[in-house]
Amino acid sequence: MTRVIRVIDFETAGEAPPAAVIEVGWCDVVETADGWNVGSPGSGLCGADRVTCETRAVHHISPRDIEGFQPFHAQEFVGGALLDGAVALAAHNAQFEAQWLGPVLGSMSMLCTYKAALRIWPDAPAHKNMVLRYWLEEQGIANIDAALAQPAHRAGPDAYVTAHLLKHLLAKTTVEQLIAWTAEPAARQADRASSPTPRGRERGGRGRGEAWGADADPGSPGDEVP
Repeated sequence: MTRVIRVIDFETAGEAPPAAVIEVGWCDVVETADGWNVGSPGSGLCGADRVTCETRAVHHISPRDIEGFQPFHAQEFVGGALLDGAVALAAHNAQFEAQWLGPVLGSMSMLCTYKAALRIWPDAPAHKNMVLRYWLEEQGIANIDAALAQPAHRAGPDAYVTAHLLKHLLAKTTVEQLIAWTAEPAARQADRASSPTPRGRERGGRGRGEAWGADADPGSPGDEVP
């Protein structure tokens, strides 16, 4: 049976709920006889009452851009993924997107490519989405369409880059192992001294993809990393 993992990315109006999701991005990674393949990215805007200037400075989505769009509906979003055959969702620092999905996820697994990257590529110069992208490209491992990866800090392109990270992670490990790692802290106790700052300092409040201590809260909006 063909498995589909839907990689997602949210751009938001603020640091955390109740701030709204104002853009959703997705890109499927599909298992075939030849391995895992990355599909085409998609995205859509969602309505909100306001957008903070801090997060707007990251994704540059203005209140006028989202005027007239329907608010984000978590149940419809997850339901659509299920209808399209997804067996799991994935994100780079999945704890961030999970804030807006909560119990709607039900039995669907959520995979964190950031936590997996820390374990699979411990020697990478950093573990932000875009750093990993360029690092893998330099090594001749990843071949990412530059046009589809732009503009940065927007949901569709960021989901597309994360999908490529997931593809290469799955060349090294299994879906089941990714699920197990996602349930663990990003950084072990022994790694705290060398861990960068929490995700959240880089995109007007979110350095997505930076390591954090085992008990720290990595979530916040914006993203440099996807």
